[in-house]
Amino acid sequence: YNDCSYEFCAREERLGSTPLDQALIVSHDLIRDFKAKHKVQKMNFITFTDGDSNPIHSVRDTSLQVERVPTQHYGSLFSVMIQNKMIRDISKSQATERLLTSIRERYNTNTIGFFMADSVKAWNWKALDCMKSESKITPESPFEYHKLEEYKSKLLKEYKANKCVSKSNILGYNQYYLVKSGRSLETVADEFETKE
Repeated sequence: YNDCSYEFCAREERLGSTPLDQALIVSHDLIRDFKAKHKVQKMNFITFTDGDSNPIHSVRDTSLQVERVPTQHYGSLFSVMIQNKMIRDISKSQATERLLTSIRERYNTNTIGFFMADSVKAWNWKALDCMKSESKITPESPFEYHKLEEYKSKLLKEYKANKCVSKSNILGYNQYYLVKSGRSLETVADEFETKE
């Protein structure tokens, strides 16, 4: 969310509309520190977003001559160093999934995502992402767009029955939920009880 007025913010402070990938990078440190401080063994990591992440913008220091930093200046792939471990060859479209996978593998977390579509267009784009992820489609493999309508129909049928769509092991999440915003959302004010 960009709540920074342009006349009062430095360019470097503007995050854009959905800095999800940037937040996932920072979350590595937060999760590590939280688990160590509180001796947590099992942890759920939850995201709630209404859009895909803006691309990660990077600054390249060409004077830095370190083997682990790629030397190509232009290209569609980039690498991210997080806690002295490199995540290599990330494309813009894979960044969120690769960062979530890194969190899952490094910290043994259960990753849960909620996507709230605020328009038919947003719902359709996320349906396409889910289909590509489930089908293990890569940029090099052919994509059969005629199957997308059938896939969207299945999602809509599940949504009508449950008021959400639930997918397992998709887009870097252990569990992923698609919901629609607006008047169709309901909340229940039940108390949460625990057994002592």
